[in-house]
Amino acid sequence: MDFKDFTSRFGREIILDQVNFLPASPLLSTELHSHFNMVHIACVKSGCGTCRVKDKIWKLTPGSIHLVMPGEIHRYVADLRNPYKIYFLHLKWYGSIFDELPRHLVAPAHERKNFYNELRNLAELFSSKPKIDSDFRKYGLFALIIADIMKFSQATKAVPLKGYILVNSQDIKLNYVFKNLYGPPFEFPGIDVLAEHCEMSRRKFTALFKKLTGTTVKQYYMRNLMAYASTMLESKEFKIKDIASQCGYTNSQNFINAYKKYI
Repeated sequence: MDFKDFTSRFGREIILDQVNFLPASPLLSTELHSHFNMVHIACVKSGCGTCRVKDKIWKLTPGSIHLVMPGEIHRYVADLRNPYKIYFLHLKWYGSIFDELPRHLVAPAHERKNFYNELRNLAELFSSKPKIDSDFRKYGLFALIIADIMKFSQATKAVPLKGYILVNSQDIKLNYVFKNLYGPPFEFPGIDVLAEHCEMSRRKFTALFKKLTGTTVKQYYMRNLMAYASTMLESKEFKIKDIASQCGYTNSQNFINAYKKYI
């Protein structure tokens, strides 16, 4: 992971949205859902459970760290006899995902105490009343957590992880599709181009996409584009013309009209 690239996007394209701790009850589960512009990081402190991503089941055990990428349909289920206690981190993530980030790993036992202390402190910052230094502390702790995950990934690189399931060729092709639909910079590639990349007919591709996401390709693209636009506008740090350009509009007024229609 390139440090300069990461820090230049920190707080702008990689935004810490929410952190919470969940001591789950037996068989507590989420609905099958997806985050259109979110990277979801689950860190299991104790107990067990599973995370289903499409048709794959990942085992979650003490020390498990699992990432769900934008657009992936997933569901968490706590174990019946030993339900997990788990930290969830939600990141608004626009643009490319760093290849070095792991899909799934287990934190080394001797590193867990310090790692979970960092997560606890971060969760407490989100649940407490904001102070003048809160955001600085949040992003400082988050940077430490990402550094720990990268370190754990290297430490366990040669160890076969029980929860790891190889991604098939179709998933790789679909990941390319999702990467091209949640920019920035946003530029709709066209359904025919995406279908061709997946080596499918247009009809088969659009049917599969609708089945996985619950929406059409263009609706998915516009939802991500406008979510990004909304975040940039709310920050009040960027000029309308610059946001419009990132969203694929050469004319600011056309962008404003499209945004007003969307909201």
